[in-house]
Amino acid sequence: MIEIKVDATALGVTLDQLTAILADKETLHLSAAAAVELAWREHLEARYLPKDKNGVDYWADVANSLESTATDGSGTVRVHQDFIELYYYGGTTTPGKSISSWTGRPTRALAIPSDRVPALDGRRLAPGRYRSEIAPLAFVRAIEGNVIGYLFEGMETGKISRGKNKGQPRIVRAGPLAYTLKTSETYRPDPGIIPDEAEMLRVASGAMLDLITAGL
Repeated sequence: MIEIKVDATALGVTLDQLTAILADKETLHLSAAAAVELAWREHLEARYLPKDKNGVDYWADVANSLESTATDGSGTVRVHQDFIELYYYGGTTTPGKSISSWTGRPTRALAIPSDRVPALDGRRLAPGRYRSEIAPLAFVRAIEGNVIGYLFEGMETGKISRGKNKGQPRIVRAGPLAYTLKTSETYRPDPGIIPDEAEMLRVASGAMLDLITAGL
């Protein structure tokens, strides 16, 4: 979660001055927070929604997760979308925190989907579901930094005749890349997710002044 605080005292006026006209501090702060929420939503729509494609609606979900609340002390705007902190602050993800749709055991690699992997409910299919609903997947081993392998669309050419996988379908590469398997994935910080501070102060103060003027 990321949140922005809106405090009337940061807008160049004191609460005593404002509450001389408007006694309801919570409403005052809510008007400012709602204005910041709208500005933040418009910022995301202009800068990030174009990155959504082929049924992946992550940034649309970020915009839709925005929420503004207020108390007598301040207004708050929060975004609740999963992984937004990782995009904003940056960081490194590693496997093992979830159960693999491929093996049914804790994940040993991150499966990074290619653009050709279809999306369902705004997210690209996991390898296990891709394999069961679209096509077999052929594993190709690799040792390239944090890349340990690839999953390509494949085809069955019979059964494995020996070894620990004896009797299992033999899948060979027959199509394009579906997933890149990595031991980690690093994200750079992106402070641009939050609008410019001066712009947020401008819209917040404007909303407050509009509310005060309407109450005169």
